[in-house]
Amino acid sequence: MAIKRDEFLKFLASLRKDEIVLTAWQASIPWETYSPSPFNFPSVRTMGETSTFGLGLAIARPDKRIIVLEGDGSLLMNLGSLVTISTVSPPNLTQVLLQNRMYETSGGQMLPNADKLDFAAFARAAGIPRAYHYDDMPRCRLELPRLLQEKGPVFIVVDMEPGADHASAKEFGWKIRAKDLEFVKRFRQALAENPKS
Repeated sequence: MAIKRDEFLKFLASLRKDEIVLTAWQASIPWETYSPSPFNFPSVRTMGETSTFGLGLAIARPDKRIIVLEGDGSLLMNLGSLVTISTVSPPNLTQVLLQNRMYETSGGQMLPNADKLDFAAFARAAGIPRAYHYDDMPRCRLELPRLLQEKGPVFIVVDMEPGADHASAKEFGWKIRAKDLEFVKRFRQALAENPKS
């Protein structure tokens, strides 16, 4: 079983307080719609950067909960980040992996060995014991509110249905990448206006 991405993101947005949320690629557009905030930061320069960028923010801003939303294709590009995150063990970092088993932005190619990949097992093997896997919304609705308060690092895998309306590379470029400097400026200003307490 798998969950519709929009349904999951809408629910996650309903739980949001003042967390910093980093998004990678296909999560960026719907997240900005469901939870607009200057504390959103679409991380769309290089696949795989979001987890390590989230780690840096968690270290720099221990007063804020950092939520990283990225796809399995993105994390696969930087799987070693899990070892670094485990080593540092920031208590304010929550990673949410939206697993649809494909490289969606570049055309929907399946991930290598997609049916056998177990990212929660990867996280636990890297030393992150609080790793969870969900494939239905009822359990997400029941447990996610607690997990967002749990001491990090927390790693949550959510099985997603591949998006039928995902943004192609060209469309994604003008919807998100073209606004990169605007998002950077907005995000920096939000951090400056809310200094570390």
